Amino acid sequence: MTYLLTCGSGKRLLENHLTDRPGYAAYTARTSGFVPLPPHRHPHQEAQRR
Repeated sequence: MTYLLTCGSGKRLLENHLTDRPGYAAYTARTSGFVPLPPHRHPHQEAQRR
């Protein structure tokens, strides 16, 4: 079932629909694809916060 949702229909079709929205690429870079996990942080973002 997970394979069908991630590769077959759900996630892939939704991502294809949303790719032209502004900020979506940055959102997908910092969030996990299917399993809810904490946001990803990049080292250059940590340096900018200090």
